[in-house]
Amino acid sequence: GGDDPELAASFLRQMLPQVDFMITTGGVSVGDKDIFHQALPLLGAETVFWRLNVKPGTPALYSTRRGKPILSLSGNPFAAAATFELLARPMLCALSGEERLLPQRSARLDTAFSKASPCRRFLRGRWQDGRVSLPEGHSSGQLASLVGCNCLVDLPAGTGPLEPGRLVEVLLL
Repeated sequence: GGDDPELAASFLRQMLPQVDFMITTGGVSVGDKDIFHQALPLLGAETVFWRLNVKPGTPALYSTRRGKPILSLSGNPFAAAATFELLARPMLCALSGEERLLPQRSARLDTAFSKASPCRRFLRGRWQDGRVSLPEGHSSGQLASLVGCNCLVDLPAGTGPLEPGRLVEVLLL
């Protein structure tokens, strides 16, 4: 069925001639159902990179087939949304000749964040007038907390827990 690498490769082979840039979600991590590591080679695609040192979205996979880009994002909803903004949108802008990238601003944090960030981390947030607040829930599988958010808070690798009032960088969506 849906977890068969050969069926996935066959479907991708049929779809690729119809698109300039393919984006997929799911199947790129390390579980039994993460079939893209098998399906893409069956398709004849070459892996450019797999895994990013970033949260959410670590298992992103980028490959090409005959020069056509294939970006495979995590199946976790927020991870897919965040890595779409960070990877896919700039690629789409470059391919289309558009220059719109995410504007970056500094903001004061209104909400504490208790986790340390050993790798670069992006948090959903609500930016307004130079201030940013964080919603409840930061799991990459939790999409509901994205409602009303208009930015990603960019935390560099090595950032410790954050207290309100801390100056942070945000990417406006």
